[in-house]
Amino acid sequence: MYQDLQTATESAAMNNIYSSMSQGYPDVLSVKQVGEILNLSNKTVYRILNDDTLNSLKIGRAFKIPKLYVLQYIKVLNLSDQN
Repeated sequence: MYQDLQTATESAAMNNIYSSMSQGYPDVLSVKQVGEILNLSNKTVYRILNDDTLNSLKIGRAFKIPKLYVLQYIKVLNLSDQN
């Protein structure tokens, strides 16, 4: 039962994050936009992109990050915080 409650809480949190990301942001984000969403500096976003901690697409020299990848990153962070 506790696991079901925890799963429901995580789903609600992810829905809240996704809905806030949906407002005013395109489906594919820039480094600056990811920084705004995650409240990180551009330098930190570049670091997690270069470490492959956050998946991305690279077009030329520019990183493009689909919203789905940001949600996956947040989910991984939440799971690691619980352990």
